[in-house]
Amino acid sequence: MLAPDTNTLVLDGVLDATTANKVLQASHNFFKGKSQVNIDFAEVQYANSVALAIILYWLRQAKKHDIKLKLHNLPQKLISMARLSELDEIILESSGGET
Repeated sequence: MLAPDTNTLVLDGVLDATTANKVLQASHNFFKGKSQVNIDFAEVQYANSVALAIILYWLRQAKKHDIKLKLHNLPQKLISMARLSELDEIILESSGGET
């Protein structure tokens, strides 16, 4: 995971059960003290339903702490899973409709 600027977290590699704890811990520290956070999925090579759960957690945390959260470059597979789970409106709203 990289942070090219102070408000953007760039995810890379795999986003599944084997990496969830690492991603959540890193994001928890990254969110602290911020009013806006961008999460970029451009470098994610594989993501499964665990990634959806992580996104929902981030959305709840952002709302709870009054953080503006924007998702960028969501993998098409995640968007498809979100649609199947009827979560697409919630998740795509955070991406500004960006796919």
